[in-house]
Amino acid sequence: MFDNVQAHPPSRPGGDRRIHPPRPVRIDLPALFGGGPEAHPDGWRTARPVDGDLHAWGRDTSGRWIALVRYTLRRGDGPGMTVTHWVPSEVVEPR
Repeated sequence: MFDNVQAHPPSRPGGDRRIHPPRPVRIDLPALFGGGPEAHPDGWRTARPVDGDLHAWGRDTSGRWIALVRYTLRRGDGPGMTVTHWVPSEVVEPR
């Protein structure tokens, strides 16, 4: 079933759907965090999309699809942190 699901939510309603193996996606961080110019050079970089992996689809309490994604959020001063969290489906696209 999931072989046909790229980075878009399943069309039929239901519970959470794990994606195994995870699918490569791009996460639109400006849309997720409210994009703006990079004004603080050593802050977290949220002004550009990043590559990540889609691990599951789920529904929120209003019935909208949300995506469980993992990606590395980078700092302006170098190191980053790998994060895993639920994001709105609109900020995820196939890679």
